[in-house]
Amino acid sequence: MKISSRFLTLVTLLLLGSMAAQAVKFTQPKREFRSSWVATVWCLDWPQEGSRGTDATSTAKMKQQLITLLDSLQRNNFNAVNFQVRSMCDAMYKSSIEPWSSYVSGTRGVAPGFDPLAMCVEECHKRGMECHAWVNPYRFSTGSDWNTAADLELKNNGWLLTHGSTIILDPGQQRTIDRIVAVCREIISNYDVDGILYDDYFYPNGIPSDASAGDYTEWQQSGTSLSIGDWRRDNVNRMVKAVYNMIQQTRPEVRFGISPAGVTCTSQAVADKHGVERSSGSDWQYNGIFSDPLAWYEDQSIDYMSPQIYWSIGYSAADYGKLAPWWNKVAKKFGRHMFVSHSISSLTRNSYGSENPEPSMTSSNAYDEFANQVELMRTTNEDAAPGSIYYSTKYIYNLNAEESFGHYLKRVTYQRPALPPAMPWKTGNNPGPVTELALNGDQLSWTGHDNVRYTVYAFPVTLAHDEFARNGEYLLGISYANNYTIPADKLEGYQYAVCVLDRVGNEYDPVILGDALDPMPAPTLLYPENGASLYNPFDFVWASVPDATGYVVEVAIDASFDQIIERVEVPASTTAVPQYTLSSAQFTKFTNDEQHYWRVLAKGDGHANGVSERRAITPQLLVILSPYDGQQGIEQPFYITWNVPAPGTSAKLVIATDDAMTHVVYTTDALGGVHDIAAGTLNPGSKYYVTATLTYLGLEQTSPVSMFQTQFDIPKFVTPAADGLLYSDDFITVERQSEASSYVVEVSSSATTWGRTRFVETLRDGSVQVSVPASEVKVSNKLLVDGTTYYARAKLTYLDEENVSRNSEYCPTVAFVYKAQPRPTAKVGDVNGDGEVDVNDVNTLINIVLGRDNASNYAGRANVDGVGDVDVSDVNALINIVLGK
Repeated sequence: MKISSRFLTLVTLLLLGSMAAQAVKFTQPKREFRSSWVATVWCLDWPQEGSRGTDATSTAKMKQQLITLLDSLQRNNFNAVNFQVRSMCDAMYKSSIEPWSSYVSGTRGVAPGFDPLAMCVEECHKRGMECHAWVNPYRFSTGSDWNTAADLELKNNGWLLTHGSTIILDPGQQRTIDRIVAVCREIISNYDVDGILYDDYFYPNGIPSDASAGDYTEWQQSGTSLSIGDWRRDNVNRMVKAVYNMIQQTRPEVRFGISPAGVTCTSQAVADKHGVERSSGSDWQYNGIFSDPLAWYEDQSIDYMSPQIYWSIGYSAADYGKLAPWWNKVAKKFGRHMFVSHSISSLTRNSYGSENPEPSMTSSNAYDEFANQVELMRTTNEDAAPGSIYYSTKYIYNLNAEESFGHYLKRVTYQRPALPPAMPWKTGNNPGPVTELALNGDQLSWTGHDNVRYTVYAFPVTLAHDEFARNGEYLLGISYANNYTIPADKLEGYQYAVCVLDRVGNEYDPVILGDALDPMPAPTLLYPENGASLYNPFDFVWASVPDATGYVVEVAIDASFDQIIERVEVPASTTAVPQYTLSSAQFTKFTNDEQHYWRVLAKGDGHANGVSERRAITPQLLVILSPYDGQQGIEQPFYITWNVPAPGTSAKLVIATDDAMTHVVYTTDALGGVHDIAAGTLNPGSKYYVTATLTYLGLEQTSPVSMFQTQFDIPKFVTPAADGLLYSDDFITVERQSEASSYVVEVSSSATTWGRTRFVETLRDGSVQVSVPASEVKVSNKLLVDGTTYYARAKLTYLDEENVSRNSEYCPTVAFVYKAQPRPTAKVGDVNGDGEVDVNDVNTLINIVLGRDNASNYAGRANVDGVGDVDVSDVNALINIVLGK
């Protein structure tokens, strides 16, 4: 292998460099589900402990608490609530099936002085918010002994399944499915709820799968050919499907969702079954509570999933930064929605948030972490339907913090109202536009239609009607009634628009009240052509408009420009020019190889904006194509590929061991968007990060970082060398595979016998050398004998793609001769101790400086310049020795 001084100089610079964090610029989408879990079980959120009861005072307190809660959410631009109505086979509503909940009246089966669900629906709709009924389908008890007539029927007729203190409706019985369907039917038939949502309680966690399980005999007698695990998952799947089918027959506009555990599909076999990439993290739900969320997506028996991704960005065991994008890809694949559930229960009255949160891992009790999670959800969502549900509501508004979390969200992430995402897989209802639109004082009113909602907008009189396009920045809110109160700051200088919003979320053509100013002429677009696919950067070009005082170039992801992602203002020239040019480099939110739309607005004093035609474009961005981000099991050699504007374009490829790209291990210049990584270039069983950088039309671009992991290999010995010497002060060392969980190192006096008469040590916590020097190693309970030949072998343990612990094969046996004396003084620069000073020593030293290996493994030989710590100066000194300087 030849090594250039240019390459090593670049490595040195990269070792000394660092990346500065950039403040997050929060997007403000027009469509986003913003909800909160209102937990009524054990009075967690509502009613507050001590206020439940049936007397007038208790009823008044509970009603006021609910109003206060909903007022807070509305003020902070939430558009939905998930109100828990059935937590223990009970009811927070008037039911013919379930007893009244003790968590509202104080006594199970006793009615309170009002109907909580009816009130919640009414108050939500007054505020333009959706009300989703949160149902726990199976749970009956976690220790309480319920004894109403309805409870006794369940207990006496064998409808229940028990594991420890947890009792649930037996999922294996058809009558359980029928009961849950009946409960949900009763709710959506008697109450104008907008949705039904389940949480993550299915089978009791940890229920055994052997004869000790309460449903083992039931499974054996069911006649199924499925394993007990598959049978249990099928029971849950059938219940989900039955409820979904009932909703489509009864009120198909109702949104049906489930909130499973945040990690699923970590088994490659399960991932392959559903045709998706394997998820990161550890999946306990598939075989723990027998929940298979992707089965519901694949069966199209659900409208949305709200996985409980209750961990922070960068958390090693379950990284929100990896899980949320994975769920977004899965939702896109199956044509349904995904709204993240966040746990904010770590927040306290001392929690706080900054003005501009940094995109780094923050304290879990700081508001910034959750703002960054919301933005990551938005930017990785693939169907323009992001969303968040927070557990639980009291942490949003009721902690007496200096700034409530709700106020923080409105200040930073929820600055404008948003519409819940539409469900395009459901049939819409367009009854036609509203009529008789009028404004009296601050009351906007109209004549509307049954079973629809309305969106209300206020936009400046300077905006032409054909420019309005229902832009999210002008949205005031949603109304379930035929009127809306206009805020005081929007009563002068504005026009108003009302659109029908059907119950599945489709928004129809507006009716506009107010006269716009005369518009400027529409700009003529010159380039790019409609439908063009262009490599970024490129120029937007349009003809000038006489008397225009400026222009605005807008880019949207939809032809109607409902979802404008960026706007750039261009001042008019002080001298007459025939046309204007704006580089696409001014836009930062393009998505690679996705269709976008652009248009130009011409502004003029005393005029509404002139609006050009709309053209489709498909930007091609610099991105790593393969390995795809998160790909594992990469076998060397392999190709890295990336987008280039032309086959001969040169790019700099950089591979590092960290996502900040500071610990660089490989860099090269390559042509044509493809580069071959030769066998042995990268360590096996290790994570790497790769970027490509190129310059096109004067703009230097760097691709987003893509992570991949190389395939594990059998261990290799660093010390001793095959047929070499092992000195008394040497440590037996294996080559590092960074993702290995442990190594087993063995030494024997026989090449064929590895029984009890051997030295064995398990290396953990990243260690790659045994804990004692060779002088203290014992074989057959005896220290090594000078001049004697011994044999060493090693194997490693790692987590495979299914997160199952696996062992490698033992490496080939290495023979060595033990020398009962310290290792002779090595040549200066002989870092690896093989007796030669060459490029192999440079590679070893670079690995040490990058932190991929430990200098202590090399008996002081890594400190080449003999000064201070082992660092970049040692690399430079060794380069000079190798180059003969």
